[in-house]
Amino acid sequence: GIDGDGINEEITQSNIVDLHDETQFCYLVVDDSVVRVYLSMKPGEMEDPMGLVRPWSTSDSWFTIIPGGDLDYAMFLVNQAYRSLNP
Repeated sequence: GIDGDGINEEITQSNIVDLHDETQFCYLVVDDSVVRVYLSMKPGEMEDPMGLVRPWSTSDSWFTIIPGGDLDYAMFLVNQAYRSLNP
């Protein structure tokens, strides 16, 4: 997980939003078979050796976690978005 002060999660029926001091850095959309992860960071600013991250809007990115997917790699990407808030 992410170790840090000031992190809050807002959970709805199908979404989870992670915030640091009220700034969103990760938004998860849970579907039947996948989880789409939206990050508050541009793909070109991230280290992504597997090439999973795609652009979304002008300043955000997204990737998908499938059943049996690499959760450690997903956390590696999420941690980068979190760390970008506190360089």
